[in-house]
Amino acid sequence: MNKINWTKILPHVVALAILLIFSIIYFYPAFENSLETHDITMYQGMSKEVKDFRDKTGTEALWTGAAFGGMPADQISIRKDNNLMRIAYEVMTFGLPRPISTLWLLFIGFYILLMCLKVDPWLALLGAIGFGLSSNFMIGMQAGHMTKIKAVAFMPAVLGSFIYTFRGNALKGGILFTFFFAMQWWANHPQISYYTMIIIGVIGIYFLGEYLFEKKYGDLGKKIGIIAAGSILAMLTSLPGLWGTYEYSKHTIRGENFLTIKSQAEMAKDSASDAKDGLDTDYILAWSYGTGETFTFVFPSLKGGGNNDPELKNLETLFPSRAEQLTEQMTADLSSLSVDELFAQGGGLNLAELPAKAERGYYGQQGLTNGPVFIGVLLCLMALLSLVFSDGKLNWILFGVTVLTIISAFLQMAGVVLFLFVVLIALSIWNRRLIWFITIATLMTVMLAWGKNFIGFSELFIKYFPMYSKFRAVTMILVVSNMLIPLMGVLFLSKLIKDREKVKENMLKLYIGSGIVAFATLIVWLNPTAFFHLPEGLSQTGEMYQNYLTQTIQQNPELKSQFSSQVSQYFMDYSENLREFRIGIIKDDALKAFGFTAVLFLLVFLFVKEKISKFIMLGGLGVFLLVDLIPVDLKYLNNKKDEAGEYHYWEPKEAHQLPFNVLPGDNQIYDMEVSEQPWIADSVKKELTALNSNSEVPLDNQAREVAKFSVLNRLTNFRVANFQGLTSESRTSYFYKSLGGYHGAKLRRIQDIFDFFNELEIEQILNMMNVKYMVQYDYTESNKVKSVGVNPNPNALGPVWIVDKVKFVESADEELMSMKKGSGFNAGAEAIVGQEFKDQITATGGKSSDAMVAMKSYSPNKLVYEFSSSKDETVIFSEVFYPYGWKAYIDDQPAPYFRANYILRGMTVPQGDHTITFEYDVPAYSTGGVISLLTSTLIILLLLSLLFLIYKKHPLVTEDESSELIL
Repeated sequence: MNKINWTKILPHVVALAILLIFSIIYFYPAFENSLETHDITMYQGMSKEVKDFRDKTGTEALWTGAAFGGMPADQISIRKDNNLMRIAYEVMTFGLPRPISTLWLLFIGFYILLMCLKVDPWLALLGAIGFGLSSNFMIGMQAGHMTKIKAVAFMPAVLGSFIYTFRGNALKGGILFTFFFAMQWWANHPQISYYTMIIIGVIGIYFLGEYLFEKKYGDLGKKIGIIAAGSILAMLTSLPGLWGTYEYSKHTIRGENFLTIKSQAEMAKDSASDAKDGLDTDYILAWSYGTGETFTFVFPSLKGGGNNDPELKNLETLFPSRAEQLTEQMTADLSSLSVDELFAQGGGLNLAELPAKAERGYYGQQGLTNGPVFIGVLLCLMALLSLVFSDGKLNWILFGVTVLTIISAFLQMAGVVLFLFVVLIALSIWNRRLIWFITIATLMTVMLAWGKNFIGFSELFIKYFPMYSKFRAVTMILVVSNMLIPLMGVLFLSKLIKDREKVKENMLKLYIGSGIVAFATLIVWLNPTAFFHLPEGLSQTGEMYQNYLTQTIQQNPELKSQFSSQVSQYFMDYSENLREFRIGIIKDDALKAFGFTAVLFLLVFLFVKEKISKFIMLGGLGVFLLVDLIPVDLKYLNNKKDEAGEYHYWEPKEAHQLPFNVLPGDNQIYDMEVSEQPWIADSVKKELTALNSNSEVPLDNQAREVAKFSVLNRLTNFRVANFQGLTSESRTSYFYKSLGGYHGAKLRRIQDIFDFFNELEIEQILNMMNVKYMVQYDYTESNKVKSVGVNPNPNALGPVWIVDKVKFVESADEELMSMKKGSGFNAGAEAIVGQEFKDQITATGGKSSDAMVAMKSYSPNKLVYEFSSSKDETVIFSEVFYPYGWKAYIDDQPAPYFRANYILRGMTVPQGDHTITFEYDVPAYSTGGVISLLTSTLIILLLLSLLFLIYKKHPLVTEDESSELIL
């Protein structure tokens, strides 16, 4: 009988219990509330039609007409019941609500990485907390980037099991690698999985060198085979999504660009790329981290924090103590000016408080951001010490080349940096220490995150690195640094604990490493502008208020002579005090950094000198790690309540389930539809009665109103356009079929229509897209829609119509420009068709007087029409042309269809009475689903078999003790 070694297991049980309890306590409101997040709200709007279809039929829609005229539903929301990784996820997270489960996953993912590296459990506990509490993850959760954070949470476990495959037991490591990589793909964020593969590639070079040095060619081939097989198996579990995305990407802004012409807007900013495949460079690099901004890893206030919310991200909220000093200084400066009293009359502006309340924190290069990437002073310093104490060959040469690489990057010498990376890899292979490959991966990903701020380096990857041009928001790659820097820090502590005597012999390295950091932080504290650039002059917000005050005074001649000079003086004080404020918050960070450097030095020094035990050192570091990280985290996600007793970042679960309210303007649209088709009211009433009787709790008024529009949307087929936020909101998609929506990968042709919109026959575009209503939203200060204005379009052509003639064109450029202003294009009478479809057009002589076509029924993945005519007709459908998955039938017999008017579908229908059907079904979901079920089942069985073999202490999974040194 196999006995469980509780002495060995107990530390892990305790460590994991601490991490679980910490997660629950940290996010305790999650049991009764949900995070109020922008992206999840947008997701709810985009996925509403799909969810309604699922709730009514129990099946997946696969396509939705709710956004951008139509798009595949697997790009928004689709259940993956065949993928058993979902069951593994529920088991791993104990069914806990988000974001408790998300934080727990971050913790255990990093803990598993450290276990694969055979790190002490108590040290692994410390490292897991340090990794999970990065501000980057808290900010991501607050923004609603749950799939991204979930995928990131599995990244450490994937890396750890990859390393273990090569330095431990290959079978055990291979099965774990396959399982965790499958879990990451299931999390459904391909960009994060892509970055994971980049890390594996860099780290893999280390093992390639090691096995070649040792001449273990057979073992190398076997383990590469295990990783390759595991990678393929893991990806196959998510084949439906990956296959569907691959096909979809061909037709999106990430795929081929059909046009050679540029819109006037593109020419004005000259931002179009020459690339014919992938995203435009400007689009890819739109969110790029500043080179100097990288120091937020240590100084979180360096660029002011976040700026995506006027209340939660203003100076008063982010930096209350410094903001109070700013207001006091403004009050003192205003004491000699009477302009403050003028604008304070009638409850107007309080000029003394204006900077603190109106200015948002962030002033860097990204434009809009939720907050900084802060890794922590302690972890960054320990990462530096891991390099200082590395003891391989040529260590100081490697250190020097690393510094030279960083300097070259700051000097924008992309070619030199690329050469130095090659040198670093070659030296690191000779050095034979994994820590340097971790460093290379960290440096490379940080420089890629600089994006347009290191354009030469980014363009090398965009042009030559496979798939890199398919992803945007390069700042996202900083999640790699979020993982690798804490890993390096923990490995330093591991070396310290395991080899204290050797560290004692090299105390000079500790003095030098800590001393350099301490000296740098003191210099920053004394004079931040010596290191970092701070903007001078008025901020954008300051300029806006200056213009407002100046215009107000100039409209009154009596006030102009008295207050004009005072306004100028006020804004001079405003800009100077704001600059001093920004200097002040950097000084605060620098002083804290100096303090944490001193604490780390003292704890390490006392441990090396055997004055304190390992547990006291780790306990002390744990306390100060929390003090280092949590205050920054709480600026961007906390459990505070306002004066009314409502959470800042949380909302009741009931409110979360109904993110948008029905407003009078929506009911206006409903009433107009009922007036045209009175039967709709009876159908809605019947369905609401049935829905209420089947509900465990009677529907309240808001739920009934939302359900009313769900029924309306299913019974009708028209589009609504909100030109205030055509590509930046999803409320319209929540209630209607929207011309716009919110998604990072729109179909290329709908994006082209948007780009050229003002150059086309706008009325005809709206008519052919069946835009029956145009809406305008009025927003509250908290960005909630408070009213809806409605403008009907009586000329909308409906879901289908017959045209008199067809105009053939040679290219996509001609196809689009045939609809430009002044072209005389009439969507109701004429269709623009490419020459490649000419063989399908057989109808001639104009539309028959007895011709009729109408929609019979609408379902997201099945459209049915009735047709009757005494001759062949050219029929145009107001549905997006998407050849992958949509199949057409006439009287249940397959029928070809073509692209018309650049974006729509057309069909030649023979004379007679016919039923026309479009059905959407893709092998990615059906065939891919079967493969997903088989491969995920196999992986689960492999994992269970591994656990059984471990329990039985079978020789197949016996530990292979590795003699390699990581540092």
